[in-house]
Amino acid sequence: MTEVLYRKWRPKQFADIVGQPHVVQTLSRAVQSERLAHAYLFCGPRGTGKTSTARILAKSINCETKDSCDANNSCRICNSIDNGFALDLIEIDAASNRGIDDIRDLREKARYAPNEASHKIYIIDEAHMLTDQAFNALLKTLEEPPDNVIFILATTESHKIPPTILSRCQRYDFARITAEVIFDRLAKICKTEQFDVEPDALSLISNLSNGALRDAINILEQSVVSDDPPISETNVRKLMDIGDEMISVELTKFLLEKNIAKALETVNTAANSGTDLRYIHMGLIKYLRAVLLVKSNINIKSSYSEEMYKVIESISQNSELDSILNCLKTLTNSDLKPDSSNPLSLELAIVESGTDVSSNKNKLDEDNLLENTDNVSIQLEQRAEEEKDKKNVQKLFRSKAAAKPAYTKSDEIESHETKNNNLSNKSQSNETLENGWQAILDSLRYTKGQKFNLKALLVTCTSRKLVNDSIILGFSHPSHRERMEHELTIPESRKLLSDSFEKIMSKRYELILEKENVYTEKDKMSDELGSPLIRAAQSMGAQIIEQSTKRDLDN
Repeated sequence: MTEVLYRKWRPKQFADIVGQPHVVQTLSRAVQSERLAHAYLFCGPRGTGKTSTARILAKSINCETKDSCDANNSCRICNSIDNGFALDLIEIDAASNRGIDDIRDLREKARYAPNEASHKIYIIDEAHMLTDQAFNALLKTLEEPPDNVIFILATTESHKIPPTILSRCQRYDFARITAEVIFDRLAKICKTEQFDVEPDALSLISNLSNGALRDAINILEQSVVSDDPPISETNVRKLMDIGDEMISVELTKFLLEKNIAKALETVNTAANSGTDLRYIHMGLIKYLRAVLLVKSNINIKSSYSEEMYKVIESISQNSELDSILNCLKTLTNSDLKPDSSNPLSLELAIVESGTDVSSNKNKLDEDNLLENTDNVSIQLEQRAEEEKDKKNVQKLFRSKAAAKPAYTKSDEIESHETKNNNLSNKSQSNETLENGWQAILDSLRYTKGQKFNLKALLVTCTSRKLVNDSIILGFSHPSHRERMEHELTIPESRKLLSDSFEKIMSKRYELILEKENVYTEKDKMSDELGSPLIRAAQSMGAQIIEQSTKRDLDN
């Protein structure tokens, strides 16, 4: 049976390892100088050469010739390691041998001397899968192993390794292999194996592997088996079910143009054709990132064909940086893992990023919270004064059996009235003010004064009238009037209010406040009969026997 391609092309010596020059150089020198550690930790993504490097290190340490740091495959020890029957190289899969009993067995056997090699090497793959008890059992042996015993731990999740274990190992971090390095390795394999694969197809495979050389070799082998030569980029896309690359490019363009309808139509077309939406998602993020880099004057011409770079450059010129950032943030946070065939997650991310839903919602929530906070504060202050009035009437009720509610009519402001006013113009101006009152309130909805939302204050205004070049505002409650009076003492707040009135009235007016409480005709009776004083008196058994236009409670 033919050997699987990735096993056939597994590195046999340090010179064969690609993409990890820092690891190779350090380990080679350690072997040459015979300054070996008793425990190593190899961590990094899958398919980057951790286990292969561990085997090569074992061969280099035990090589009989010792002519170089690279294992000489002509010696007996090296051949036995390559063929998988070396007695002194023990590989343990921690995913299936993760318990304390497995580690106790390892610890007992480690005390015996090597059978034929100079060192006994233990490779523990996926070491992060060991249980806490197993790590504790390994700890002492790892710290002070028997002579001629070396431990090599390999893991894809180094953060799960206990600090006590980490502190006893020399750590080597394996990086994702670049697409360029993977491309060169695949080209060498194709040349040696006489595979007819087009460069565009090799480039696509390199990008799809996401930095894992083993994955890239597997995709290459699958592509060669599935189609007749030559293997094109289209063949690979059909095999991997990722659709045309232009789908992601067009989707990027539609998204940045805020053309949500076209973007959703593109996603649905891809989903209905059976395309794996994870690759659409990945491609969309890839090209949004490319547009961001070009927009930021970063040179990425070497990463794309000349034709594709021109498309990316054109999209970047017609896009705003804020829009690109918003789309990237939203799409990188969306998760298609639960069901990659369901387009809903991707559709929601597209709608949200294309319409700036999140930023608008946050702005609206913030503004509503500000206005509501101001209204609540005003209402709380009004309630506090009502409670104060209620306490006063309780004292009064002890000496009088009935209360006579009344209200005080506002004094006329003679200084602002002129005897020869044009009644027609005055009527029209007042009508304009009344008709435009809601528009004034709307224009101040998101406007904050020094302390309060200005719309929230104007909502409590019970009367408004024009006298010459002034607009006189009346309030039924003193706390409301005091709040507005305070805001009018602030030049910025006064200007904001005056500008809003000027837009509606087409003229600049001075804003003046009534000095006394002002009641509307509609609410006059209900205010009088429903005031805190009357309600408090009625709750204690009082009856209204007469209504007067003046307060006469002291007589």
